[in-house]
Amino acid sequence: MATETASRWPIRVPAENVHSNGEYPGRHLGAVFSDMLLHATIGVIVGFWLAPDDPNLRALLFCLTYVAASSVNRVLVQWAWQRTVGKALFKLRIVREDTRGRVSFWSLVGWWLLGSIAAAFGMMLEGLLNGL
Repeated sequence: MATETASRWPIRVPAENVHSNGEYPGRHLGAVFSDMLLHATIGVIVGFWLAPDDPNLRALLFCLTYVAASSVNRVLVQWAWQRTVGKALFKLRIVREDTRGRVSFWSLVGWWLLGSIAAAFGMMLEGLLNGL
């Protein structure tokens, strides 16, 4: 007889109901775009504040600040409050699928790194395809 084992992967659930199935694509997309807009806004502000006359330095500062803001929001903020700023706006939070409890710090670091590597790969692929 096979036993069913629960996954340890994090899932998103509404903040008011941790017993739902975590399928909220509209809310999730809104939260993702809100987080991306926040990270980009911080990057633009820092870029223009520190390098108003140098577009190359401004672009570098934008990229570095975007990565820093993303890591703080998606790892530290989410670890402390079980939600990013975007998830809070859309009333979502992240929990472990098996226990419905808090997701570990290292799981969040792993997910952030995986997402960052996938985004970098996608940008490189787009650059290669546009160069052909």
